[in-house]
Amino acid sequence: MKWYRLGAAKGSAVAQYNIASHYLTGEGVPRDYAAALRCFEIAAQATSDLPVNLMAASHLEAGALYYEGRGAPRNYRKALAHFRKAVSNYKSDTAVEAEALDALGLRRYLGRDGCKRDYQESIRWFLMASKKGSAVAQHNLGMMAYRKAKGVQQDQVQAVQWLQLAASKGDTEAKSELGFHYFEGIGVPRDYKKAMQWLRPAADEGAAWARYTIAQMYHEGAGVPTDNKRAMYWLAKTVDSTPLEFEAKSFKALKAEAQLHIGMLYQDGLGVPRNHNQARKYFALAARAGSAEAQKILDEIGAQK
Repeated sequence: MKWYRLGAAKGSAVAQYNIASHYLTGEGVPRDYAAALRCFEIAAQATSDLPVNLMAASHLEAGALYYEGRGAPRNYRKALAHFRKAVSNYKSDTAVEAEALDALGLRRYLGRDGCKRDYQESIRWFLMASKKGSAVAQHNLGMMAYRKAKGVQQDQVQAVQWLQLAASKGDTEAKSELGFHYFEGIGVPRDYKKAMQWLRPAADEGAAWARYTIAQMYHEGAGVPTDNKRAMYWLAKTVDSTPLEFEAKSFKALKAEAQLHIGMLYQDGLGVPRNHNQARKYFALAARAGSAEAQKILDEIGAQK
């Protein structure tokens, strides 16, 4: 840090950037987000001495600190201003630029953090990030902009194309969604083999929807031999999942559905020994989570007593 401080005192923007990075990570100095933000902003304002990629990175890091409220009170307006400068003023084929483009696109899509919701604008940012090779942007285009966004013409075939690009780069949620598309035949011919090829790695990486869909496949014998023991295994894995970002809103209902089906397997003795107590336990859990079908089953059980 001594040499960086000497360089910064002489006006070196590179030194300012390096000092900021040390304060951000706590490497060699106590972590200090306020100092990191101050140094990133000084570096970002430099008109010379700082390479393009580091200038973009300075704006991105400063924007992230304002966005997260670290080192300064949360300020979405300043965060977005830095993100835009990282993107529009300093063009370069870097992951930094793609990350800023992703951030802008997501905020436009969600209509939060100081941004007015604008689906067309979000697609514009995601397309720019995608051209930089961003799997996150390709995933967003497939799962959000084209498949789910209101105000945007749906195109399931194009959605699959984006998901395939993102999934091939390792994006877990894209793998899960792509597997579901093959399972249901959405945008592609139904193909259980390809569905499992994408669902299994996504399930191993924690995707709750992938786990639930695999359980369905084993229960129904869809592309695999019927195996309710394996179906029970994947239903239990679904219940124990920590939802991924795009599963967060639907996870409560998904978990209830998995609990309902676990109850049914116990009730019918499929894949596990018949156990009415366990069946009632899972029906009750599903009903408390909002499953009308589980509640109906509980009411029928009560009426039989």
